[in-house]
This record gives sequence, structure tokens and C-alpha cells, in this order.
Amino acid sequence: MRSAIIVDSTSSLPDELKNHPDVYEVTLKIAFKDGEVMDDTTNEMSLKHFYHKMVSVAELPTSSQPEPADYYRIMDELVAKGYDEVYGVFMSSKLSGTFQTARMVMQEYQDRINVHLIDTKAVSIIIAHEVKELIRLIESGYKAEQIIPAINQMIQDSEIYVFIEDLNNLVKGGRAKAASAFIGSVLKIYPILRFEDDGTVD
Repeated sequence: MRSAIIVDSTSSLPDELKNHPDVYEVTLKIAFKDGEVMDDTTNEMSLKHFYHKMVSVAELPTSSQPEPADYYRIMDELVAKGYDEVYGVFMSSKLSGTFQTARMVMQEYQDRINVHLIDTKAVSIIIAHEVKELIRLIESGYKAEQIIPAINQMIQDSEIYVFIEDLNNLVKGGRAKAASAFIGSVLKIYPILRFEDDGTVD
């Protein structure tokens, strides 16, 4: 079986995974109120620009999921290349419509390629870790009926916490009052967000 993997850009894959010949990526967009739209990327120069701009803007940017055309393009390419199956590994379906759009498009190809969809219920390094393990299992000769339960168990056993260092971003997002953020910064009190088992954030 020849297997491919599609991930979204929130996975922040390291170069050795991003450049793997069987790994494909769809990219989310980040839109600022001034009209600038950026790709969600790990490119160092783009990240520096993004974080510099985050300090100066009054409102947080919004994100948008990949276009359906991005999935169609990749799926057509996989079929043309003769892949037998594809694993879609995407950010939490509770945080974005990325998973739902991927499912809608990818399932249209079920008659040409076996599709396996995985809701990671997380973002970032957790997804990268799951993709690394997925590649290891595929290359070790395991089949989908063995791989999917193993990855789902990884998802169940994984935890992700987010440390909020700049409380001004909570103010800009309407999640905290300016006075609370000021006091928290002075006293060095910072909230920690946790991804729940269902993929929501608490």
C-alpha cells in the first residue's frame, strides 16, 4: 500500500516531516483588520513580522480555514500519483471548520483512494508528534485497521497546555479587562489554557 498524509498548517511540522515525500499540507490564513493576509507558517521571517505586528495592532487578527480547492488539488495529485490511501490529520474540529471541510472533499474520492480522517483534538506540536508516529507505523508495514486505533490512543493520552505570557492579547480578544491584565502583569500572574478531551479549550 502506498500511503499519503495531509495535515493543516497549525501542525507546525519540523522540516524533516514537512519535506517528507508523502506528506502534504493545506494552509490556513491569518487576516489583520488593515487588510493584510498572511499564510500560517513556520517561516522565521514571517513569524518575526507577525509577532512584531501583534504588539502594535489594537485588535487580534482572525484566521480562516483552507479553501476546498486546496484539498481538491492535493487529492487529484494523490490519485494521479497512484496512492492507495490517504490519512487526513487535522486540528481540533471544535476550533475550526478545517476538519469538516477536509472530510467533505476527501470523502468524494473514496472510490479512487482509501480515506482515513483523524480529528487530533489539538493543534501544534501534538499533531506533529502524531504525524511522526503515523509515518513510523506506515513505514513499518502496519495497516490502517492497526494504525487508526494506535493514533486515537495517542490522542487520548496527549495533553496540551498554553501559557499566556502577553495578557494584552486577552484584552484585545475581549477575554480580559485592561485593569485585570495590568494587575496580572505586575504580579506576574498568567493564565494557562488546557485542551479538553473533546478538543475544546478551557
